[in-house]
Order: sequence, then C-alpha cells, then structure tokens
Amino acid sequence: NDAADTVAMAGSAHWARALLDDAAMDLAWVIEDDAETQRLVGLALLELDVIALPFFCAESALQYRAVTTPAYALIDIELPKQDGFELAAALRRDRRFARLPVLFMSATNAPGHEKRALDAGALFLAKPFRLPALRDAIDELRAQAARVAARKRVLIVDDDPEIRAALSMLVDEEGHEPILAANAFEALDLCGGDNARPDL
Repeated sequence: NDAADTVAMAGSAHWARALLDDAAMDLAWVIEDDAETQRLVGLALLELDVIALPFFCAESALQYRAVTTPAYALIDIELPKQDGFELAAALRRDRRFARLPVLFMSATNAPGHEKRALDAGALFLAKPFRLPALRDAIDELRAQAARVAARKRVLIVDDDPEIRAALSMLVDEEGHEPILAANAFEALDLCGGDNARPDL
C-alpha cells in the first residue's frame, strides 16, 4: 500500500545516501512496479557502480523530489495509474529535474514507445535486456549528466530587449542556459525559490 511504500522509500533513500557518502557512485532512481525486475536492475546497476533508489509507482517518485536528486532515472513506461511518460513530464516541470537524463524501459515495446522516448530526449531499452546494453545506456546517461552539471543557469537582467537577446545568444553559445529578466522585480521573482534560482 502507499504507506508501506513510503516507509520503504524513506529507508532506501537513507541507505543509498549512506553508501554514496562513502563511495564515488551515482544515484539513479529506478521507477518500476515489478519487484523482481527492480531487484535485477538494482543488482545490475550495482555492478556498474550505480546505487539504485527504487520506486514502485510514479506517485512515490514525485513525493521524493524534495528528498533526493538523482544523477539520472530509469523509468518503466507501463506504470500503474500514471505511466512513465507522464511521470517524466511531471518531473521535468520541476526546474531541478528539467534536464534530468532519463532511460525509458518497456516490456511490451508497444508501437510508438521508442519514438516517444527519443522525442522526449530520452534513451530507450526494451525489456528484458542484457548487461552490455544496460552498460551502454548508463554510459550515455553519465555523459548526459556531466553535460547537465557543466551547464549553468545564467541570469541576465536588462531593460533593453535587444541587449537581452544578444546576451542570451552568447550565453547559449557557451553551453549555458540564459534566464531573462527585464527588470529587478522579474529578477527577484526568478530568484525567489530554490527550484528557480540561477547559478550565476
């Protein structure tokens, strides 16, 4: 039930954080409603120096946005209630997760699943998959995560729209994300919450 799932997730988050504090390992969310698949994926990820934080439904993952921020997420498409595509879209509406690297997994490989995953800027693996395929996917997720970490959110404040546009283009060309404000009030609004705070 939901209460048991919540308690389990709290314990898993605590365990994962303790391991990460002592080792150079990535934290990955694995959202998968099948317990055996969760177990196998978790063991496979451990061989790749990745700690899997398991969630069995979209609701639990969304609840823990404020608790942990993963390096990347592996999301089953066929989740109950809210499917994997809906979960990824909900996560990415949160600015902290807007550039989260995602690997979608599907046992049915229904028509259109892979295309929807790629259109969402994500990777796709059909289940069951072998360790080499998962390793290749994790390597790509790590590369994406590194690019995300290097990309800073830069606040540009200027009342001249042409200057804002020019500076925005320069920042974007340098591989960073421009955040635009026309005045101090807009800038303060953008800096008002942890989710929206620029890096520079």
